[in-house]
Amino acid sequence: MKAKPFIRTSPPASSAGPSNEFKVPRKLTNNLLSTIFVTWIHPLLKLGSKRPLDTLDLAPVPTSFEAAPLTDSLSTAFKKQSEKYSDKLKSDDKPNILLKALISVFGTTFLLEGLFLIGEFTNMLPPLILKTLIEFRKTGKVPEIFEGVVSPKNYFMFASVLMFSIQVITIFSLNTYFMISRYMGIKIRTSVSGLVYQKSMRLTCAARQVN
Repeated sequence: MKAKPFIRTSPPASSAGPSNEFKVPRKLTNNLLSTIFVTWIHPLLKLGSKRPLDTLDLAPVPTSFEAAPLTDSLSTAFKKQSEKYSDKLKSDDKPNILLKALISVFGTTFLLEGLFLIGEFTNMLPPLILKTLIEFRKTGKVPEIFEGVVSPKNYFMFASVLMFSIQVITIFSLNTYFMISRYMGIKIRTSVSGLVYQKSMRLTCAARQVN
């Protein structure tokens, strides 16, 4: 007699109902610091260290990542772009309607994402400041760029605070940049998949076999 595989049909005995002890923010702008530094996941990690996680421990998908509104937004933009370039679609030099629709829906977020690339530039500054500290240790002279700003007596403290501040800006900007990149990747993939699914549902059986 073969043993039946164990399939959980009810919540764990330790929970009287949904064991959803942590919440993903429904909107990523509710708590900006929690979103940027991903502190909202700490309760889930803490819960996972106490017992095995269950599907009921997971929070619902945030509203901004739901497939229906993302697909509707891209579908509307796609229709507008198709109507706008309807004449050119009949020619050999056809514009990329999907790309234009994606830019119209997510372009503003991409521009915002580019602003946080400042971290790539600030990341190069601490080694340069450290170089000036080494030269100051040898010569005792404040670098020309900081002359009149700080005295030689306080230059070490000034340079240390400056490097720390630059590192904070770098971490904040790069972390935000990668966060937006990943979130945008999820949204684009979801919306494009939904759009393709909508188009496929309109095809006839014969067209589906051909395509």
